[in-house]
Amino acid sequence: MKKRFARITCTVAMAALLISGSIPAGIASEKLQLAGQPGVGEWRKMEPEAPEQADSETDAPDMEAPREDSSPDGVPEDGHEAPADELGSSAPERTEEEEAATGEAPDGYPESEGDGEELDQEEIEEGARRFYRQYSGGRKPSKAALSKESKTYEVESNDTFEKADYMFAGNNAFGRIRSSSDVDTWKIEPRDHGTLTFTLSLPPSADYDIYVYDKEKRELGNSKNSEGKVRKVENIGVEKKQRYYVRVVGNNRSYNNQLYYQLRADLRTGQEGKPDPYEPNNSIRESAKLEAAQITANLHRKEDVDYYQFSVKKASTIVVKLTDIPETMDLDIQLFDGSSKQVASSEKSKNKDEEIVYNGDPGTYYIKVYASRSSAITNHAYRLSLQTYTIPIILIPGIGGSRLQAEEEGEVREAWLGLVDIGFGIGDLRHRIELALKPAEKNSVNVVPYAPWIKINPEGTDGGFRAIESLSYTIKFDYVEKRVEQYLSMVKRLEEEGYTKNKDLFAMPYDWRLSNKENAKYLKQKIDEALRTSGAKQVQLVAHSMGGLLVRETLLTTASYQPKVKRIVYMGTPFLGSPRAYQAIKFGYNFGIPVFHEGAGKAIAEYAPAVYELLPSRTLFEKELVLKRDPVYGFPYNAMLEDDRVKLDYLPLLKHADTLHSKWDNKTIRVPQYSIIGFGQTTLKGYEYFTGLKVLRPFFESAGDGTVTLASANYGQKDILKKFYVAEEHAQLPKNPQVIEQVVQLTRGNDRVQPGLRHTANTKNDYLYYILYREDGEFPEITFTKSGQTIEITPDKREEWEDLRIEYHGNTVVIHVLDHEPLTFTQSRQSRNGNSSAVQIETYSSKDKADHRVDEDAYKRKRGD
Repeated sequence: MKKRFARITCTVAMAALLISGSIPAGIASEKLQLAGQPGVGEWRKMEPEAPEQADSETDAPDMEAPREDSSPDGVPEDGHEAPADELGSSAPERTEEEEAATGEAPDGYPESEGDGEELDQEEIEEGARRFYRQYSGGRKPSKAALSKESKTYEVESNDTFEKADYMFAGNNAFGRIRSSSDVDTWKIEPRDHGTLTFTLSLPPSADYDIYVYDKEKRELGNSKNSEGKVRKVENIGVEKKQRYYVRVVGNNRSYNNQLYYQLRADLRTGQEGKPDPYEPNNSIRESAKLEAAQITANLHRKEDVDYYQFSVKKASTIVVKLTDIPETMDLDIQLFDGSSKQVASSEKSKNKDEEIVYNGDPGTYYIKVYASRSSAITNHAYRLSLQTYTIPIILIPGIGGSRLQAEEEGEVREAWLGLVDIGFGIGDLRHRIELALKPAEKNSVNVVPYAPWIKINPEGTDGGFRAIESLSYTIKFDYVEKRVEQYLSMVKRLEEEGYTKNKDLFAMPYDWRLSNKENAKYLKQKIDEALRTSGAKQVQLVAHSMGGLLVRETLLTTASYQPKVKRIVYMGTPFLGSPRAYQAIKFGYNFGIPVFHEGAGKAIAEYAPAVYELLPSRTLFEKELVLKRDPVYGFPYNAMLEDDRVKLDYLPLLKHADTLHSKWDNKTIRVPQYSIIGFGQTTLKGYEYFTGLKVLRPFFESAGDGTVTLASANYGQKDILKKFYVAEEHAQLPKNPQVIEQVVQLTRGNDRVQPGLRHTANTKNDYLYYILYREDGEFPEITFTKSGQTIEITPDKREEWEDLRIEYHGNTVVIHVLDHEPLTFTQSRQSRNGNSSAVQIETYSSKDKADHRVDEDAYKRKRGD
């Protein structure tokens, strides 16, 4: 019956419009006003309403209609051409499609289903006639006038925010979407804090959406993709006397220029709570201390914010959670550091739980809890929880820095470093046999044990700490224990900081003979173990010597592990390799252990992939002389592959190392990195080939750490944030008290240079060393005295002397005098072959102008020869 009445009403209205074409304009205008709208003559003269004195702010400029992701396209912001029924002209005939668009479906056309009651259009029309008769003066009605009405109607044009019509909470507002481009905009200023729920009731066959905005025209909610005859946007948090906007838009260009929609806003107020026990805590200065891991509190009004403070003593993963947020509220959290700088936030929509996970350094932090702009305010009790997990530290030694065990027929024994074994057999046979490797097959980069019946593994006692704290525990003398110490002193200092072994402090022993590519998988396992055990989200890596290359290989090959690392501290890392590796392969090296025989070192290094990976890289060859001849012509890197004068014996491992260095030398890691660099020690810089004698003899610099040249240790790209320099020898770096303190401070986030370290290296250092050789190529056996002691140099005898460091490069001997006191050579022995060639002694001193320095400029000019 209602539908039939609506069709009859529409037919009568159309007939009236047709008749109006023959009535004089003034009469037609009067008739139209009575039908519910002002005459065309009056509406055309109407201008936008001037800003009211009572408004809280001036309306902002026009905004474009919402896009598809916020409201349908194609809706203009400006006013649109008035429909024909407003202008008094005859309505043209419409097709069935046009009739369907207006909601006047022909008989049998199905109307949309819905869940709301159908609007009484007759009653709405009657109210419209009364409203438009009262407010037909040419200007939009004032807010004060409309506030007295029980219902309001749109006054075109209201397509833009600036031309929005007033509506009021608790009262109905009515309007029509008159064309496919029409948009109706309303504004509302709630009388109190609370939540607004907007309800749009649709006329038959119409499909409209509503969008809600704040005073800055930011969308707060919408009714897109709704079904039925009612559209709702619920629980929009609002503030007292602030302006909000509602827009009614045809979905997919739907409109009905005959029938009205109804828009209603309902306000819920009186939901503010009482201040919690932590008040006042409305600023960082007033922040409440978190004494428990979890508290319950509330925001007692919309403007309330809550600040809490807590402290961590070690670098920690900080987890802040905010839960139990009511359905009508939207609370967010922010985290600030001790300088009041925001470092993290969580701002999820609506009442979703908030969570911050932040990896921070020691200090005081502040949590801010606040209501978002769109949040309602209601009685509630949010739950705030805080958990902190110490970010673990992993200590990584370099080559020769992990104790190794040998397992043979079920028996486990010490393999490295066996100080007792060094003294037995010719040239330390046990180390030569147990630690030597060989290619798995011809020209392979894969290696297997020389003695396959013996299994070699890093020692795992005490979570691996026994393997890295010291290299030997067999000889209980203070002097020996200090010489073989590795990380023991640093571990003790970190324990003083509150770290606990195998809880948030971890050791990374590994078989240092193998490729860093092979050992990278074990470092990843150690990182995962540390994270799993500690509960933290990141680790800190402290690496000595080649351990730094292991770190770079791990993080560059598996970039997904970079976010798991908070920072890296390198100590004496040979980023570009070291000539010591060339010495180890060519002549043998004692790994910095004075009583260790070079022959055993050569047997270990011959097929050890890690030693090849420590060879000077192409980048180092480009930066300085490494291999030279007569005396400033430099050999290129490829000479180690091709030139018999300096060529290495096993090329597959050299080529493999070259490939790895091309990655290590040129790629960066997205992790904060710091480098501690030793200097001031006479350091092997390379070898000079003497054409006449066909021998290689070492040359040195005084700027390195005794093992790694300054150019190699100092290398770094933009990912090295800061470098620190200390006058210390390479092997002593992990146990130097000043270096240890710098490491501790860096793990705390303090990158200031500590006492005993410097911002730059001193490249001009005192030195005194002697190079001894025989022109016939035999070993230079000789005797000399120092401080009243007589010392004998022979091929097989290895001793350690205070203030002396003695190196063996084949049949060339180098004596470094650490206290710079000159030596007195008393006699030279006849060679064991009966030759009487005299021992040649070359002296190099920082006090002697004719020292053994390289003319780098001449080298650069001739490097291409």
